[in-house]
Amino acid sequence: MLGVHNGAYHYVARVTAKVDSRECSEALWGQDDGGRTWQLMYFLDRPKEINIPYGSLVPDLPAGYQGFFKPSAASLAALESKYGSVDAFVEEKLLNANTSLPCFLVRSNEGTDYGDQIGKIYAYSSTVPNYTKMANGANVVVDRKTRDGVRLLGWGGWG
Repeated sequence: MLGVHNGAYHYVARVTAKVDSRECSEALWGQDDGGRTWQLMYFLDRPKEINIPYGSLVPDLPAGYQGFFKPSAASLAALESKYGSVDAFVEEKLLNANTSLPCFLVRSNEGTDYGDQIGKIYAYSSTVPNYTKMANGANVVVDRKTRDGVRLLGWGGWG
């Protein structure tokens, strides 16, 4: 199970059990105005927090989602063929992704012509020594030098 919103994967968990019981779901949640209930229930292990942009896992996973989504048998077979198993894909691309992706440091300087806005816009150009074009899915750390030393402004995924 993947928890996704705002263009990124935020949680991954294993489905440990499924129960299809109208009686149980009605006892827990009742019915909607149309007399319906969500009777297929999933039990999960403790979700692990991740932060991976959708685009970094294309073509293995879709570029976006709406509502509940179950991968097709063909999609699961493709993951198994490429990674050996769905579990191996989850381990490599989701659970270990934040440590295996490149990490970029962006220095945001106050009072520059770039118009940096904390939490919104950070710019740099090829005049910066040792600059590298950032790759989608990479991790980014943004800092700023102050009189009190270097301060972390934020971090997250790129792309």
